[in-house]
Amino acid sequence: MRKSLAGIVLLASAALAQVSASLPAYTVGVGGLWNRGAQYRYNLDISFAVHIPNTPLLWWSDISSPLHKGTNGQPVQSTILTGVAYVPVCSTESNGWTICMVLIGEGGFSIAQAQVASLTSVSPALNGSIGVAFRHGSLFVMPFCKVLATTATVNTPLSSVVQPGLHLGYSFK
Repeated sequence: MRKSLAGIVLLASAALAQVSASLPAYTVGVGGLWNRGAQYRYNLDISFAVHIPNTPLLWWSDISSPLHKGTNGQPVQSTILTGVAYVPVCSTESNGWTICMVLIGEGGFSIAQAQVASLTSVSPALNGSIGVAFRHGSLFVMPFCKVLATTATVNTPLSSVVQPGLHLGYSFK
């Protein structure tokens, strides 16, 4: 039993070391999101990630804002989030591509900035995402699906929206 457990631990640590070695030190991405069912359907999404050494984790930050202006002074909701990305598996192909599954969990704020200061609101926001990153050299493309939960104000119930998206980015080793 002890030998089996030790073998499992050794295999797991070797797999995590392989994933950690294939992750870049820094990543910057930009892309679009589709807000299914929202008044403002398209968002610009910008992310920045820093690899936490010797782990399959990245510190991940994200800013998302609608590509439309609010009508009649209505607030347009943007989000600022930070959290952790977990990369459970990466595969390096013989043609130079690295393919990784990415799971992201973030928390932060949703900000509805209006032209009239009294209409501006800040409220909590939570995000869970899953994506697949395809990297060749320093360039990557990552289709993903985000579930964003926000409130209109601090006192209103949490609502969520599914946001499929696509990131294009650059990685620094």
